Amino acid sequence: MTTKTEVARAKRVLIAGIYHETHTFTPGRATLADFTILRGGDFWNAMGEPSPLGGVMETAHALGWEVVPAIDYRAFPCGIVEDTVLEAWWSEFHEAAKTTLEAGDIHGVYLVLHGAMATQSYPDVEGELLERIRSIAGLSSVPIGGVTDLHANISPRMALHSNALITYHANPHTDAKERAVQAAHTLHRMLESERPAKTYWKQPPLVLAPSHTGTADEPMRTLEAMARRMEAEHADVYAVNVHAGFSFADTVHTGVSFTVNTVGEEAEAQRLLETLCLTVMRTPAGGSTDEMSVETAMARLTEYEAGPILLIEPSDNIGAGAPGEGVSLLKAFITHKVGNSGVIINDAEAVSTLSSAALGERRVVRIGGNSSPLYEAGCEIEVELVSQSDGRFTIEDPHSHIASMLGWQIHMGACAVVRHAGVTILLTTKPTPPFDLGQWRSQGVDPEKLFAIGVKAAVAHRQAYNPIARASLYVNTPGPCTSNTTAFPYRLLRRPICPLSSLPTSVYSVEVLPSGEPVTLRPLQSDDSERFTEYVLNLSVETKSRYGPHPFDRATAEAICETLNPKEMLRMVATVSRNGEERIIAYVLLKMSVLDGDRKRYGILGMPLHSETDCTLAPSVADDYQNQGVGSVMMRHLLNLAPQLGRQRIVLWGGVQAPNERAVHFYTRWGFRKVGEFFTDKNNYDMILDLPTR
Repeated sequence: MTTKTEVARAKRVLIAGIYHETHTFTPGRATLADFTILRGGDFWNAMGEPSPLGGVMETAHALGWEVVPAIDYRAFPCGIVEDTVLEAWWSEFHEAAKTTLEAGDIHGVYLVLHGAMATQSYPDVEGELLERIRSIAGLSSVPIGGVTDLHANISPRMALHSNALITYHANPHTDAKERAVQAAHTLHRMLESERPAKTYWKQPPLVLAPSHTGTADEPMRTLEAMARRMEAEHADVYAVNVHAGFSFADTVHTGVSFTVNTVGEEAEAQRLLETLCLTVMRTPAGGSTDEMSVETAMARLTEYEAGPILLIEPSDNIGAGAPGEGVSLLKAFITHKVGNSGVIINDAEAVSTLSSAALGERRVVRIGGNSSPLYEAGCEIEVELVSQSDGRFTIEDPHSHIASMLGWQIHMGACAVVRHAGVTILLTTKPTPPFDLGQWRSQGVDPEKLFAIGVKAAVAHRQAYNPIARASLYVNTPGPCTSNTTAFPYRLLRRPICPLSSLPTSVYSVEVLPSGEPVTLRPLQSDDSERFTEYVLNLSVETKSRYGPHPFDRATAEAICETLNPKEMLRMVATVSRNGEERIIAYVLLKMSVLDGDRKRYGILGMPLHSETDCTLAPSVADDYQNQGVGSVMMRHLLNLAPQLGRQRIVLWGGVQAPNERAVHFYTRWGFRKVGEFFTDKNNYDMILDLPTR
């Protein structure tokens, strides 16, 4: 029996969820009808499910929480979500919170999130909702915890307005429920100790395609191992989170990011974050995901006597929001007479066409390629109807990647299984990620007996399919989820960023000043406008007077961030982090050519300059960081970077002012030679540095 004391000590926790991975480049919109919705007492039905919601509800019961179940929305990945979905969720959440607060305190909030949801007006849905939650009187300072997907595009707003969002460690997401349980215990720890954690966030300039985010492959394998060591070595750290990001979402903060949830010192958290950022930039993506042409894959199939052989199509990755309508492999199986093969294709029209057919009947149907011009044209073939169903199935593996999305029960919509020339085709009405073999077996097909199977996925299929596969071939087919991130027309994504820019990953570095303070060296990015403006406005008149390339004022700073072009002008910054905020403390311009004035003066000296191989340098350092080694760490980094960019010599932009003896001494110490002297309003020296050949 529960005592009055135990009741008094029960923590009242509001639980809610909103889960959607949004592919902003696919056609169509997700509406409220696309979401599975749970309210109130329905939350308890999730107990026993292999889903994150099941994990938190079981843990809440075990910990004796007084649960306030608010609202839970879940849907498979697809295109941009309508704003009405966000507002409907918020309306129900706000009402639940308001009603509960009228009766007493809410001690904590637990959220089941994806982290990469976007609507028409809100590219950062989770950040928007967390900020709204904090605006509710009574929730402004309560601990907010929860769980996020490994592919979350974490934003500074999400970090600022939460205490401990813990992300999955594994891809495929075999640990989704486990992480949800961990997050619940972490929230409980904060409630019991009355010592909420803070979340610190950092993001390198890197986007990874989903096919490069498997945690058995690099760089994720190294990053996850490093994160676990950091957690073990730092008692104040609740969690170190590695977010691979979701590259098919056009948002400012799309890409790899890291968070540390800690009750410890900020400086230590920042050191951990900087180590992770530097590691990911220096660890090339690996794994067996190099994609071959369809014809090459067909030729490779002849090397195998038995299957199943998986033909993986990352470009039609249903788990990343693709409609799953591509027929490239179906056509190839037919053309190359690959018998005993199978594919799953989403095509509601084809299923509808077959709805009136009798089993065993043969009909001509058009299959695939309906919704996007990115697909090749569909195919019209005569098929034999093998079976029909309502498309519902129970997943076989509780650790299946699909369990992290919808739990035990999956609904593919009405389905039809047909055959043509030895190819078995499972047609679905709803795009359903191929993450559990129950998808096939529920329709009367044993995938283990197939010779070749087309799989519309990138990584998440491995938990289900790898145990039965004899080999896996990654195939390059048309579709909206190509692994070539440079193919997408990003509009909001910050720039420059690898691999979309021509910059090497070594453009990013972390160094330590003589004082022991870590400093991040990276390109100036389009989302730096506010930070860069603050930097230039706080420079002294004297410091500004020594910088020649452009004025240091608000209009110029904002214009620079809007028109970055690292191929012509690489603008680097040095940053430090304090109180969770990143501050620019130095700015260096490296022009990938030479100025006309410099060219003329050097020509007179008999030293012709060449824009193809020479570059021009103009540095500046914040006044309160001058004489602290910032210039040296920047120079060391640039001398390593410039040869990688094809540069052989560096000249100083308009020379260096002769009265600035400290600067002249600095350049001389770094190997610059004084080669000439000229006069403007004061005396100046031309100085040049010969870079080592690579």
